[in-house]
Amino acid sequence: TTPQAPLNVQYKQISSNILLSWEPGYDGGRIQHFIIWYRVIKTKKEHWNQIRVLPNNATEFFLFDLTLQQTYELTIVGENYFGLGTFSPIVSVYINNHQDLSIGYL
Repeated sequence: TTPQAPLNVQYKQISSNILLSWEPGYDGGRIQHFIIWYRVIKTKKEHWNQIRVLPNNATEFFLFDLTLQQTYELTIVGENYFGLGTFSPIVSVYINNHQDLSIGYL
């Protein structure tokens, strides 16, 4: 069977980037990989961009250089030998001007 939807999808905005994380759903008995679908919301006619996550077993991914002061919709789907599985619920994220700053010491 095709994979079940990824679970517990979470995100964190870091500057103009989003860190997505999730737990795999049931893989349907076959090796699965994940595809992130995202789009900027200006109108509902905006097309979805797709990014395949590598390596196959990864459960987090950075979306880089997103446009500030825009709203993005994000969803994740698993795919295996049998095809695309069920999509995770769509998450809407507004990319604001506030930045998370971290200070490190060498």
